[in-house]
Amino acid sequence: MSCLVLIHGMGQTASSWHEVANRIKAAEDIYIPELYNLEKNQDCTFESLYHNFERECDSLEGPLDLCGLSIGGMIALKYVIEHKERVRSAIFIATQYKSPGVLLRIQNMVFKLLPASNFISTGLTKQQFINLSRSMMHFDYTSALREINCPVKVICGKKDQANIKASIRMAEAIQGASFLEIPDSGHEVNIDAPAALAEAINSFLLKQ
Repeated sequence: MSCLVLIHGMGQTASSWHEVANRIKAAEDIYIPELYNLEKNQDCTFESLYHNFERECDSLEGPLDLCGLSIGGMIALKYVIEHKERVRSAIFIATQYKSPGVLLRIQNMVFKLLPASNFISTGLTKQQFINLSRSMMHFDYTSALREINCPVKVICGKKDQANIKASIRMAEAIQGASFLEIPDSGHEVNIDAPAALAEAINSFLLKQ
């Protein structure tokens, strides 16, 4: 029995997946980790989040179908590369496989200007958000994409101009991967177009 793991984006929580999860019929089991609740490190880095996620996956039974958005997709990508034996399939949504340095620097500048109260609902402090963003500056799995041997679907919202080109390139670099553009959706496809995303996930999983 496989387990579908839905991994939320940077400014999201597990609840961001609920409308999608309620529409998924092709998965035998669904697990949605609350990434920031797993974080015990006050510095909060990508590596610490990843290792927390890795430990959570150790407790799950059966092969895994991973589906991650944004930083969730980056976490899924690292897991797929490091744990090929556990992953049945992967869906990467608005996922960068190489750190967009300029974008992250702009994002950090915006974070510094925002009041601390804006971050409370995510479960992280303002400083943790800044640390997390900074820690992803050197993320680069370009050369490892060719090593991925499980079925892969790459998805991006049509309006997500910051990630759509990278998503297309990722699909081209991974052997056998396919790309899907979701109309009328920006970066947060799980929130902007939950019905369309659930349909895409169901269709992909039914083929595995």
